[in-house]
Amino acid sequence: MKIIGEVIADVIKRREDALDESREKVLALTEKFPLYANDIIE
Repeated sequence: MKIIGEVIADVIKRREDALDESREKVLALTEKFPLYANDIIE
C-alpha cells in the first residue's frame, strides 16, 4: 500500500511529468500481484 500511496503522491505533485514512471510502477505491481485470479477472468 505504501508504494501505491507514493505513486499517487508523485502524480499529484508532478502531474503529467510523473505519468510514464507511474504507469511503469503500476504495471510492474499488477504483474506481480494480479488484480483478479485467473479463474475469475474468462
